[in-house]
Amino acid sequence: MCVYQTALDALQLGWQVTVLSDAVAARRPDDATSCFAALRHAGVAVLPSETVFYAMLRETTHPFFREFTRLVKQHA
Repeated sequence: MCVYQTALDALQLGWQVTVLSDAVAARRPDDATSCFAALRHAGVAVLPSETVFYAMLRETTHPFFREFTRLVKQHA
């Protein structure tokens, strides 16, 4: 997984790293599970994109909150 190597390189540079678990893939599901576990152990946040986007909006009063929620429901 090149995402794995890139995430570790970014950590070594002192960056906070988040990998969107539903935005990357591996040829075998077990490989993805192992890589995500290793990344978490190294200090990488591994989260689904929906979680990250809602965190960026921060509050339900954000002007894009309703539109984003509509898109999430539409594509769930």
